[in-house]
Amino acid sequence: MRCTVLLGCLLTVPGPALDFLGTLPPPCLHYADVVRAIASMRLYTGLRERYPAKQAAHDAPGGGRIILPPDQRRVRTVAGYAAHYAEATAKLATADFFPVDARLRGTHVQGNLKRAVQWSLQRGDQLERHRDGRAQALVRELNRLRECSRTIVEAHMPSHARRIAADANVAGLAALIDALDWPHRELARLAVQGAPVWDPIDGGVYRPIPPKLTPADARRTSQRMLRPCDAK
Repeated sequence: MRCTVLLGCLLTVPGPALDFLGTLPPPCLHYADVVRAIASMRLYTGLRERYPAKQAAHDAPGGGRIILPPDQRRVRTVAGYAAHYAEATAKLATADFFPVDARLRGTHVQGNLKRAVQWSLQRGDQLERHRDGRAQALVRELNRLRECSRTIVEAHMPSHARRIAADANVAGLAALIDALDWPHRELARLAVQGAPVWDPIDGGVYRPIPPKLTPADARRTSQRMLRPCDAK
């Protein structure tokens, strides 16, 4: 009985990003080690925050508004991307289009950005070497999950998706999600099984958007879109 419990602990997915697998296949049993290695590379482990929320919590320079109404913006064209882009590029050439706001304070800087700047300044002229070394270490850890990813893709990814994504390192994506404690835990599953393209998914990062289709309509739309793929 004790051996069965121990085996179950070893096979249980150690990170929420791969929960959809139920149990880890043998090529993925070192997944937790990779997650820990990536997590140890993090420069900042504080709470994740968004700039507007932190700015609003202080004295909120800019009249207390984060997003100004169109008639108070520097680029006032909001209908049509081409028209908005044309106005923005024309005004960028003018002087003082983005004047420095002396009221902005360091308290409005996100904690992760502040830590990254501090870390960069401390490395001085060795910054590039340190940065490249960390990038190479991250790639090495992610590449340890290549065989794991191939196993997951073969077992769970639809055949028409494998034609273009068979080499996707989905286990590496999951490891990044778990190591960074990213709110959207479904990204790895969606990368393997597919995501609906008609309604956005609430990933816990941005504000949720109500779906435009009923579940029945969504199923019919999915079947209609996949029919040509399954026929090939």
